Amino acid sequence: MIDHSEMLGHEALNSLGKRAICFNLISALNRDSFPSLDKIGLSFRTPKRGPELTFVCEYIQSCLLPIPQGQSITIFLEPKINSCFPDIVIIYWDNVVAKNRSKHRSQLRKNDIRLLHYIAIAGPVQLDEMKPFFTSGIEGSLTRLCDANLIKNDSGVWQTEPLEDIFAIRRLIAIEAKIDEWRTGLNQAHQNTWFSSESYLLMPQIPKGSSLMGEATKLGVGVLSRHQDLDSSEIAPRRDRIPKSYASWLFNEWVCMMNSFVC
Repeated sequence: MIDHSEMLGHEALNSLGKRAICFNLISALNRDSFPSLDKIGLSFRTPKRGPELTFVCEYIQSCLLPIPQGQSITIFLEPKINSCFPDIVIIYWDNVVAKNRSKHRSQLRKNDIRLLHYIAIAGPVQLDEMKPFFTSGIEGSLTRLCDANLIKNDSGVWQTEPLEDIFAIRRLIAIEAKIDEWRTGLNQAHQNTWFSSESYLLMPQIPKGSSLMGEATKLGVGVLSRHQDLDSSEIAPRRDRIPKSYASWLFNEWVCMMNSFVC
């Protein structure tokens, strides 16, 4: 098990290493411990000391769900997803799928992952159909994806390998934490739905007399208070199928690359 307090260097995280649940936690402060993630562009915003970080860490410490048999957990603190930085991303992923990944997947690049997602949603697809959307380097991307056993070519038609064999993530949970300013947090949580299977707004307590609950329901965002675990939220989020976007695939590659670090 990773010693989170030593890796991350914040007093707020000192007790995380004592969790009965074993998980990886990665942030800007221990990113360099995972050099294999460089090619595929994992980066973070450095957590700021203060009440919100303490709140986030206390929630991780006390409210994680039990790990289903055959799965593991990886937690990302403030990863960069395009121009967004969700506070917490919790991923439950299948051990066997991650373990069976081809060693050639370590050679993949971000544009390869974009092409993979396109083939997953549009395939079976021919090369001429892909070229208008991928103007350069498409042949190299196809070669790397094929070498990595993620796609296959049958008589000039490209399609992905079976999803259950290549996509390890079972739940991809985004959480936006706010001490106050719930409307800002709700907007950010809604933005996180473009890659997650479920998205939550986390607050110390639910503000009384506000329109939060109704607005969250309309947006498909779950609402959590301090002591509620993900399956006991004030409002349940919309549960979407994944992968939803190329960012879902990025998280898939990151956790698969990191599987050797899990205790």
